[in-house]
Amino acid sequence: ATDACLNDVEIEVLKSSSRINGLLFMPWLEDEEKEESFRFDHEWCDPAGLLPLSTKQTNAGAVYLRPSEFFVSGKVNMISTPFPDPNSIVQDCVGDCSLVCSLIIASLYECKAKQRLVSNIIYPHDSKGRPVVNRSGKYLVKLFLNGVWRKVTVDDRLPCRRNAYYTGASLLCSSSIRDNELWVSIIEKAFLKVNGGYDFAGSNSGIDLF
Repeated sequence: ATDACLNDVEIEVLKSSSRINGLLFMPWLEDEEKEESFRFDHEWCDPAGLLPLSTKQTNAGAVYLRPSEFFVSGKVNMISTPFPDPNSIVQDCVGDCSLVCSLIIASLYECKAKQRLVSNIIYPHDSKGRPVVNRSGKYLVKLFLNGVWRKVTVDDRLPCRRNAYYTGASLLCSSSIRDNELWVSIIEKAFLKVNGGYDFAGSNSGIDLF
């Protein structure tokens, strides 16, 4: 939805009904991303705080780390291939199989149809409309919630297991196994922010895909 197809009353109704699990997720208006600040002189932290961890993550000793802390070598990528690779998606100890299946299906469609279905919902973008890594760690994810596109803001702090035998850490959330990619983890974090955190009981793949 855009502000061009909604009148003022409709916009106000959507704003007033935008609270989900205690947080506000405002409607995505036309050129919403252009009004957002992505550059800071410090690492940006989500004012909503860190997402609650699942019991499995807590038992695994999860800590929140930034990409520079868990990707200890090589360049960090949002998506390293022309289109997101569905075969790169792996799930860890979060009970969101329905979301993971939906990401696989949507990214497979994008690869086959060459139409951006997944890669166009993460901001900021480059001049070609592809999502890029933001050094400040702030991202917008455009999700369809409660009948309208909405903006979900997240930072890049992700739950990890510190590795005792070598430098770095491993992610305790869904991720991509390709070239230090972030897209899977960022979309999952946005989805789980809406749903109350990583302690997620599961959903329905049809709903998640839609």
